[in-house]
Amino acid sequence: MPKFQTIVLALVVAGAAAAGYLVSRTVHSPDPAENAAWVFEVPLTQIAPTAGDPATLGTVRQPLTVINFWATWCPPCVEEMPDLARVYADVKDRGVVVIGLAVDNPRAVAAFPLTQEVGYPIFVAGAAGQALGERLGNPSGALPYTVLIGADGSVQRQKLGKISEDELRSWLNTSK
Repeated sequence: MPKFQTIVLALVVAGAAAAGYLVSRTVHSPDPAENAAWVFEVPLTQIAPTAGDPATLGTVRQPLTVINFWATWCPPCVEEMPDLARVYADVKDRGVVVIGLAVDNPRAVAAFPLTQEVGYPIFVAGAAGQALGERLGNPSGALPYTVLIGADGSVQRQKLGKISEDELRSWLNTSK
């Protein structure tokens, strides 16, 4: 192959790799919101621990607030609930709250067998939950999506996809 064709081929391959990387980052890596203080004022319905009460996330907000977007029909969302519950049980007395925010039908969430005893507050946003997630840095709307918000309203950490107990503990241990 002549030298010119080799150079052109190398440039095409490098360009395709760069484009693939940028598309991957856009689709798979959420962009953090500048400030998330607004999310604590959005009217929602609280399902647990008190079913059906209208409320805002501000009623349970703590200096460190973990919001986990989930749905009853999302297997990874349901699989991570016990991990979230264990972390919350250990940190709830240290100014940390874990909140489950269902992007789901309120009836489905109310009927969902919370026999896992999640122990953390559950709110329902319904279809509006996708727009809330987008404003918090999840343009794809995929679930699960977890966000850590600091006392000043800043998004400190976020993850698109299932979060592990160890990963969430690491977030909390390195956040202020």
